Amino acid sequence: MIAVGEHAAVAWEESDVATLIQQIIHLPLQEMVLEIQRQACMAGVHDFFTNAWVSWTLRNKRLFSDEIVNQELMREGFRRIVSDYVNVRQRPDHEVIGAQVTNGSRWLAPSEGVIKMNSDAAVFNDGWVGIGVVFRDSAGQLLAVASRRINATWDVAVAEAKAVAFGLSTANNLGFTRLQLESDDLSLVTSINSRCFNLSYVDLLYQDIVHLFSSFSSVCINHVRRVANRVAHVAARLAFPGGHDVLYVDNFPGRLSTLAEADI
Repeated sequence: MIAVGEHAAVAWEESDVATLIQQIIHLPLQEMVLEIQRQACMAGVHDFFTNAWVSWTLRNKRLFSDEIVNQELMREGFRRIVSDYVNVRQRPDHEVIGAQVTNGSRWLAPSEGVIKMNSDAAVFNDGWVGIGVVFRDSAGQLLAVASRRINATWDVAVAEAKAVAFGLSTANNLGFTRLQLESDDLSLVTSINSRCFNLSYVDLLYQDIVHLFSSFSSVCINHVRRVANRVAHVAARLAFPGGHDVLYVDNFPGRLSTLAEADI
């Protein structure tokens, strides 16, 4: 109904995904949306729903009120509504400093006044997942280390996203306001920096992370190789199954201190 028929044809005349729609018109609506998202990213999905909205409105006005409307004005109005909504959702309430995808092979200290947070996750064979975060200052000194062990069946991508969210929550509780995040999960970093999300569970977690960014005055997230993330790798294994969260702000475990000193 939203992509075929007289009213739909008018609505889809100038759609950016019109050709794609004709190729997948036989699919159920949910599969159509997923296919548009796969081939055209979220911008295509926005265009799809905007024109579906126009198509449905044209149909209803013609059938129930015999009303003829200016289709161009309607389409433009709906596009502005969708665009405004998307812009509000994506508008940063914070300063983003140097957000990028790097290929760092060694740990580098952040700028003065900025706290670097490294995160990592470990998925164990016994049904437990460990997540850990490490906070260091511009001198490379350890400020805090946090770890949590959860009984869950998460895959690695979900666990890595959970680790970042756990770290942001911890940073907020510790009063850190300017953060530089690092993760060895390239997909996570790329998705968050591009703000291009789909409908999967892990992408919902990525969106939650972006929302958490608004708690800080400045924030960015970069990708590094695992060798530059080894302190967080150890931190993800600190907490015990069924135990409480582990938080160190001094008297750090010897192995963590040794690895952190070796990074400087």
